[in-house]
Amino acid sequence: MIVPNRLIFYLSIISPFTILFYQSKVSLYCYFSLILLMMIASIFDIIWGKRKLKKLDFTAASSVMLKKDLENNIEFIITNNSDEFKETKIKLLAPEELCIKESIIFTNIPKGKNSFSYTVTPTKRGDFTLTSIIVELPTPLKLWKLKKTFSINLSCKVYPNLNKEKSDFVKLLATIKNGSVLQRFTGQGREFDELREYVNGDPFNIISWKATAKKGRPITKKFKIESTQDIYTIIDTSRLSKQLVDDVSVLENYIKTSLILGQLVQSQDDAYGVVSFDTNVNTFIKANIGKEHYNLCRESIYKLQPEDYNQDFGNLFSFISLHIRKRALLVFLTDITELIDNENFLRNIKILSRKHLCLIFSIVNKHSEPFFSGDQPITEDMLSDKLASHINWENIVITKQKLYNIGVNFKVISADKLNSALLNEYIQIKKRQIL
Repeated sequence: MIVPNRLIFYLSIISPFTILFYQSKVSLYCYFSLILLMMIASIFDIIWGKRKLKKLDFTAASSVMLKKDLENNIEFIITNNSDEFKETKIKLLAPEELCIKESIIFTNIPKGKNSFSYTVTPTKRGDFTLTSIIVELPTPLKLWKLKKTFSINLSCKVYPNLNKEKSDFVKLLATIKNGSVLQRFTGQGREFDELREYVNGDPFNIISWKATAKKGRPITKKFKIESTQDIYTIIDTSRLSKQLVDDVSVLENYIKTSLILGQLVQSQDDAYGVVSFDTNVNTFIKANIGKEHYNLCRESIYKLQPEDYNQDFGNLFSFISLHIRKRALLVFLTDITELIDNENFLRNIKILSRKHLCLIFSIVNKHSEPFFSGDQPITEDMLSDKLASHINWENIVITKQKLYNIGVNFKVISADKLNSALLNEYIQIKKRQIL
């Protein structure tokens, strides 16, 4: 694109009127000669400027990793194979969610390779693409301004900001290493090790009757503590995960907690996997160990967004029964306060808990609290809301007791305590060898 300089613009407006002041043919001849000369100079200036502009090139990484709600720098390399470009304006076209601090940069571009960066503060998780950069620079004679759009196709992956949550993880990990958290595991373990002679006092349930019949004397099984256990976080992405708690969505808290738990699980040499669901199961990564596997889990959940569908625990439990055969710790990050078929949920999770160890964590909200907590109602509308909130809270207490009776731990806690509560629960389960 070619934009005229202000001088060319003003001359094009004034020139037709100046003819009125020239009376002789000689003066008119000189005037038109001057105009012709300016036109030739303008055309030459455009051609020269375009040739220089062709020697300009932009390069960037194929993708960058950014953190939500933090300032991040995106760096570009500009290669100038011509003379120095002065008074250059560079504009980056980016989605609104990336929130560029200054989208336009004014700079000189020396000959050779030069780097420059933009500061962005993403406000939303997910994948975003920077498609193009617009460069505007004056022509050599400064009669025109040339604009060119460079295609970059830079993929920006915005991950959750885990800085606050990592503090809980680092503190817990430090206490484990320093011995502040007792690491004496109780119980005999669940993984079969070998057969041995019966010793007086051995319980009857560990006697191997087949080996006893073959040897003609009592033989018992010896077990060892499992070195690797499977841990799954099951994330609810249904409409209930859209709820805001302190201006942060419930799903945002679920994802952060899941990623931090994954780091702790990996540090304890356990296998980590993730599941996400609403009406259907949308994500399933089978539990495994290693940094590459953790990165795979992170890639699968960092861009999850709340959906408009209801939960379907029937589909979820059927999927888990088919695909997770080994006994595992299942951490449900969900809201079960608005279940339509509560009894069916309790019946299904009772069957599931016979094979797996199940934990359910929900974030408390203002719609589920005792009547006499918080501010007292003043108007009739406030009173009805308070009563509805109390009924929801009462249902939670009843559901919690029913789940406890079938061996399922259900906790409703505040968003700021979700992370530390889940990490400590995992450590206690591992220490006691409940899994």
